[in-house]
Amino acid sequence: MTLVLEGLREALRLLFAGDVEVWGVLALSLAVSTVATLIALAVGIPAGVALALARFPGRSLLIAAVNAGMGLPPVVVGLFVSIVLWRSGPLGWLEILYTPSALVIAQAVIASPIVTGITLAAVQNVPAPFRLQLVALGASRAQTVWVVLREARLPMLAAIMAGFGAVISEIGASMMVGGNIKGQTRTLTTAMVLETGRGNFEAAIALAILLLALVFAVNWVLTSIQQRRHGLGALLVLGATGLAGPGVAHGAELTFSVAISMKEAVEELGRRFVQSRPDVTLRYNLGSSGELQKQIEAGAPIDLFISAAERQMDELQHKGLIVRETRRVFARNVLVAVKPADSTIDLAKPADLLHPRVGKIVIGNPKTVPVGQYSEESLRALGLWDRLQPKLVFAENVRQALDYVARGEVDAGFVYSTDAALRRDRVKEAFRPPEDTYRPVTYPVAVVKDGKHRALAEAFIGLLTGRDGLSVLTRLGFQPPPAGAR
Repeated sequence: MTLVLEGLREALRLLFAGDVEVWGVLALSLAVSTVATLIALAVGIPAGVALALARFPGRSLLIAAVNAGMGLPPVVVGLFVSIVLWRSGPLGWLEILYTPSALVIAQAVIASPIVTGITLAAVQNVPAPFRLQLVALGASRAQTVWVVLREARLPMLAAIMAGFGAVISEIGASMMVGGNIKGQTRTLTTAMVLETGRGNFEAAIALAILLLALVFAVNWVLTSIQQRRHGLGALLVLGATGLAGPGVAHGAELTFSVAISMKEAVEELGRRFVQSRPDVTLRYNLGSSGELQKQIEAGAPIDLFISAAERQMDELQHKGLIVRETRRVFARNVLVAVKPADSTIDLAKPADLLHPRVGKIVIGNPKTVPVGQYSEESLRALGLWDRLQPKLVFAENVRQALDYVARGEVDAGFVYSTDAALRRDRVKEAFRPPEDTYRPVTYPVAVVKDGKHRALAEAFIGLLTGRDGLSVLTRLGFQPPPAGAR
């Protein structure tokens, strides 16, 4: 109960303190879902009317497909929209994957069968004798459809409510086609997932409360329209309000995809960077290097990539997706094993992880997370990988692994030394795997080839690799890059 009250307090603080990021997420969520719902109305109402009034071969099959589509899983929609919009997909040339436009498309696909199905049912519920009387009075087909729609307008507003409710609250498709990029495609639902993964439950509950308040407000307006029997004019006013969205930004906006372990350093240097460039806005897309790599491969609008491993940068370079001559290695880190600060388990060396008291060990997912790849290399070299398999828990990035240890959900975990230093009050270093058991943990940076602001991105690399960058990185515990690294 205390956690919920803290979440409510945090929600009120975020709203009334004018938190720019929260208001931006709220506005984007409303704008995207409103546009998607309007598109669904434009598609679904004519389709529903046609299925209700027309008779043609295959009609029953189409109705069955619409009814099935009303329960279409959002993740399935996300999958197929991603394939179509992927850089190598049929519509990849549009370059809109990981943009709000992709969110709108996916949500419109989700809402359209819902609007179609409810419209079909509403029109079918208009008595057949009434429709026949209209024809007998000489009404044209268009006039008949219009009058029938007016008769069915109240239940059809339920279609709007259902369509909007389905898209504003979905998560699967938004994550897959939007990528949860801060300042660009982060919605209320994807932000909730992010904060929950980080262990920031108060922030997640606050976002949940804001989402519920938004859904209630929109449905209250629609219910008022329904009960007062207003026409569609009020609905169009609501649509225009939703389409207003966030204000138009001026100047250059750059998006940096940054390995999450480099978060604090890049954000601090970013603040210095924009001080002398007031017309520039920097947005940070934080995550595991493998996840960020896949987004760039799919065509995400990214200007600069900072990886926590050479592997991801190598693969992007091989595919011609970064500007090779801008690539630099600017920092190094080391792998450490940590345990909860109040743990009484004696962990002084890697072999101690085999002790029966050690139940769960968290590492990053080796498929996409560099810290997981380094951990696997080290444990394999030490002959422990196979023996520890039953104990391993996989995290989606290094900060999630750190949070698992800090919350005491696992007995030990592998992170970078700089991450462990951020939570000294909640975790303590147990031991450091021998550095000769895994590849050097190096951080490369490069300009993304399809970025819109190459000169500014290169200027940031200059800051990152220069004296100011070295000073910030050293203070945060990063080490200089290996000799000869470029």
